[in-house]
Amino acid sequence: MSNKRNPIIDLSQPIVYQIRLKGHLSRQWAEWFEGLTITLEENGDTLLTGAVVDQAALHGLLKKVRDLGMPLLSVNPNPVDVSIVKPVIRGKIMKEIMKWFRWVIIVMGILICGLAGFIVSTATRTEHPVGFQIIQTTDAGLQPLDTSIAKPVIRGEIMKKIIKWFRWILVVIGVLACGLVGYALLTAVRTEHPVGFQIIKITDADGHPFTVGVWYPTQAHPWPTTLSSVGLLDVARNAPVSGRDLPLVVISHGNGGGSASHIDLALALANAGYVVAAPMHTGDNYADQSAVGSVTWLSRRTSELHATVDYMLKDWQGHDHISPQRIGAFGFSAGGFTVLTAVGAQPDLRIIAKHCAESPEFVCDLLGSVKSPYLNTDTPTMGDAFLPDLRIKAAVIAAPGLGFTMVPNGLDNVRVPIQLWGAEDDINIPYATNTKLVREALGSWVEFHSVPGAGHFSFLTPCGFLGPPAICKDQGQFDRKAFHADMNASVIVFFEKNLKNP
Repeated sequence: MSNKRNPIIDLSQPIVYQIRLKGHLSRQWAEWFEGLTITLEENGDTLLTGAVVDQAALHGLLKKVRDLGMPLLSVNPNPVDVSIVKPVIRGKIMKEIMKWFRWVIIVMGILICGLAGFIVSTATRTEHPVGFQIIQTTDAGLQPLDTSIAKPVIRGEIMKKIIKWFRWILVVIGVLACGLVGYALLTAVRTEHPVGFQIIKITDADGHPFTVGVWYPTQAHPWPTTLSSVGLLDVARNAPVSGRDLPLVVISHGNGGGSASHIDLALALANAGYVVAAPMHTGDNYADQSAVGSVTWLSRRTSELHATVDYMLKDWQGHDHISPQRIGAFGFSAGGFTVLTAVGAQPDLRIIAKHCAESPEFVCDLLGSVKSPYLNTDTPTMGDAFLPDLRIKAAVIAAPGLGFTMVPNGLDNVRVPIQLWGAEDDINIPYATNTKLVREALGSWVEFHSVPGAGHFSFLTPCGFLGPPAICKDQGQFDRKAFHADMNASVIVFFEKNLKNP
């Protein structure tokens, strides 16, 4: 297996989509799709092309199309090309930099205009007009001074003042830039105890490579040099592992997410002495949606979770620091579904077509956008079987997707403690058809937490300066940072209780 290290990619990275509509979109609706290129094709179709930050943003676009009443013909993500994705992200950062640079230019312009206005307004004046002339004295008498000499002298004095003020402006800009860098360093995400961090690449049972972010306790000195979606991380890159018989927690992100989707939880766990491994699911992440809706989409996610546990116990550089008897899992949204199948759930995916026909929700729109065979009742197979991982002794599930596929008997084989979280204002994964059904089916195995005022994306890590509004903005006065502080503490208590040393 390869352990080649790759730089971590920010959660907020988008993917380029092409959305084809039947009919020409009126220009009066163009502002609805700001940021997308609108092409009116000769065959009468409209093509919307542009970067979409995640599946939530895509869902928002599809809702707008539905509200317009225009038939949706296709939704196609472009094949992943790092040469395309990275410039898009750099472009986003450059937009923010250019926005601030414009304000600096505006301030400079105001200062220069103010200086010129000050000079004009404070000029010495007289009640009656007064002439002025510079003369020079010679043996022949008084002679008018050559103005070709006088004017440059006067202009020179003015330029000296302008240059003097310009220097001060540059000093102010320098101070602001240093202040911005200082602010980033001072607000870097820190932990009480040193946390190590690295990126590894492993392969699943079928030989497919995928990336995994790993956080763990260390004695090395951390530095705020690792950039993530929440800002700078004060971690020790590729440092040695500290401790013995450490518990391992694997994290499965939601549809369109990534290794950094729950970075605050990963840091909290590592700070408490856990090793945390968060795979970025192949074909179902912010940069690559090619597997979504395929018959192997869901089963591959589960197999990648198995492969992550295998690698961490056998091949990771700190594998001998991990206790094989102390393994837990955390999953959000589609990751909640993944973790449930990893601990024994056997969903009936044939239910999806009927459910989406009768009670459509976000996952139905998602599957419809990629013409998924899950929506076809005649599909001969629904993918590979879900094999449980008996090494996982406890699991935390937040807003699990596809919960309706778990009933009536899909959760009968789950025999590990479950901590279940539900958002009361979740419109993406409705409580009634997902979390509620899981909660009722698990019975005494579940410790349930309901979160008032929370939306679906409230479970994602609190966003940093450049976080996309589609997943960063919560409803009303909901305080995501305060909620995550409480939730992370509860998750640690749950794992401490259920992953004790044997």
